[in-house]
Amino acid sequence: MEDELLKKARKKKMRLIAVIVVVALFAVSAVWGLSVKKASDAKKAKAEAAQTAKSEETKAEKKAEAKKKAEKKATKEKKAESKASSSSSSSSGSSSSSGAAKSSSKYVYISISCSELSNNMGKLKDEAVKKYIPSNGVILGKTKYEFKSGETVYDALEAVCSRKGIQKDSKYDSSYGSQYVKGINYLYEYDAGKLSGWLYQVNGVQPDYGCSKYKLKNGDVIHWFYTINYTKD
Repeated sequence: MEDELLKKARKKKMRLIAVIVVVALFAVSAVWGLSVKKASDAKKAKAEAAQTAKSEETKAEKKAEAKKKAEKKATKEKKAESKASSSSSSSSGSSSSSGAAKSSSKYVYISISCSELSNNMGKLKDEAVKKYIPSNGVILGKTKYEFKSGETVYDALEAVCSRKGIQKDSKYDSSYGSQYVKGINYLYEYDAGKLSGWLYQVNGVQPDYGCSKYKLKNGDVIHWFYTINYTKD
């Protein structure tokens, strides 16, 4: 009977131990599972934080790049605007300078004729000169000439004859202190008598001094003419 009781007690003890072991294992398993979960959650949170940080960094880089592009575009537009402004200013300045130069330009009008001789060809001594005398007596019609300050009637004659291909012959006369025109278009002094030769008028008036002494004025009308009798002109 006593052995039977001991056996029962042992079985009860074994059962209790088994229960304790199971509970202990369950507790250990629960703690381990919780630890693993916490570790997993921590790892996941760390990965998410790293992903967020990377995303923020990417956003910051894109923002910086966009800002850089905007600044570059603004600089380019500013340069283009500055260039356009400079071009406009230069064009305006050039136009103003051109306008100023145009408004400051000075002109005279010059003509050359031998009408008196063409109407009195019998006065001509040298027949060979006839071919140089126009039938209407006009060697050069009224021609506009732009001059610079300080130029003279002689300068205008020389320049226009050179441009138009008209022959001219002159010499410096010390007694007058001026250039003296001997011949124009191969028609010379004395070709129509001892009183013949070239004279000039300015604005319808014949000056009493040499042609290289007469300073041009804006709007002057100069006329060179061949006379067969200078005492009458």
